[in-house]
Amino acid sequence: MISLKRCRGKDFSVWIPVIFVLAAVIRVLFLDLKPTHFDEGVNGWFVEQIKTNGTFNYNPENFHGPLYFYLLYVVDFIFGSEIYIHRFVPILCSLGAIFTFYKTSLFLKEKHLAGVLALSLSPALVFYARYSIHESLLLFGFSIWFYGCIELLVKASQKALWLLAIGLAVMATTKETFLIFVINSVIAFLIVRLWQKKPLFADKNKNIDIYLPLTAVVIFIVFLYSELFTSFSQVKEFFTAFEVWKGTGFKHTGHEKSFFYWFDLLFKYEWVFLVGFVVSLPKMLSKNKVQQFMAVYAFGNLLAFSLIPYKTPWCIIALLFPYAFFLASNSKIVQIGVYTVLLAMGIRSIKLNYV
Repeated sequence: MISLKRCRGKDFSVWIPVIFVLAAVIRVLFLDLKPTHFDEGVNGWFVEQIKTNGTFNYNPENFHGPLYFYLLYVVDFIFGSEIYIHRFVPILCSLGAIFTFYKTSLFLKEKHLAGVLALSLSPALVFYARYSIHESLLLFGFSIWFYGCIELLVKASQKALWLLAIGLAVMATTKETFLIFVINSVIAFLIVRLWQKKPLFADKNKNIDIYLPLTAVVIFIVFLYSELFTSFSQVKEFFTAFEVWKGTGFKHTGHEKSFFYWFDLLFKYEWVFLVGFVVSLPKMLSKNKVQQFMAVYAFGNLLAFSLIPYKTPWCIIALLFPYAFFLASNSKIVQIGVYTVLLAMGIRSIKLNYV
C-alpha cells in the first residue's frame, strides 16, 4: 500500500516514471495484432489523399478536423504506412494527456498518484489509445486547455495564456466538439466567480500579453483549415461545421443513447471514476476555487454530453479526465478503497484489451 504521505515530494516523483512505463507498455503491447477499426481505414484513406493532393480538404459533413490527418501523414512519411505505425500517434497523445494531468495535479495539496494510475489503466483510455482515431488527440488538447484553466486560477501568468492557446489550437483543429469544452470552461469560471464573491484572478500580472497567444491560435487554425494557406475560401467550413454537427447531435442517426448512457459505461468499466464522481459533488460548493472549478467543470461536461442524444463511446475519455483529480485522499481507509478498485479496474482493462 502506497501512503500519500510518502508520495509527497521526491517519493511521489519516483513513482511517476514507473507508472508511465506501465501506461506505455499496456498501450503498445501486441499493437499490430489489434483488428482494424472502420474509422482507421477512413483515416488512412485521407492520408493517401494528402499524399496525392498535398493538403487535406476539410468537409464538416464528411469527417473531423485536419490536424490528426497531418500528424498521421508525418509518421506515415517517416516510418511507413502500416496501421500499427499510425496507432503510435494516439498512443503518444494519450501518454501526453496523462503527463499533463500530473503537471496540473502539482497545483493541488494532495499528490494524485491514484489519478495518474487511473488514467494509465482506464479501459477506455487504453482501448481508444490503441486505435488510430481522433479522440486521444482531442483529449491531449483538452488536457492542455484544462491545465491552462487551473494555471490561470492559481497564477494568472503568461504561461497560462499560452497553455490555453495551445490547448484551444489543438482541440479546434481536431474535432468540432471542442466548443463544448470551451463553453463549459466559461460557465464554470462564471459560477466559481459568483460563488466565491471575489475576483478569481486576484494575482493578475498586468504585464501579460493576451494578443500574441490569441493571434497564434488564429493563424494556426487558418493555416490548417485553408489547406496550408492555399485555399482561404475553405476557412468558412470551420464555422459551418458547428451548424452541421448541431444537426448531427440531435437528429436520428442511429447513434442515439439514453441520458444515463455514460453512467452505464462507468458502472460497467470505469469503476474508480465513479468514486471520483461521488467525491466531486460536494466539492462544487468548496471554498477552494480550484477544487470548485474542477468539480463544476467535470459535472458540466458530463451533463452536456448526457443531454446530447448523439453519443459515441469514445467520447467518454474526455469525461473521465477531470474526475481523476478527485481520487486523492489523506484518509487511509479511502486510500485502501481507491487502490483496491484501481487494481480491479486495471485487471479488467487488461482483460478487455487483450483477452
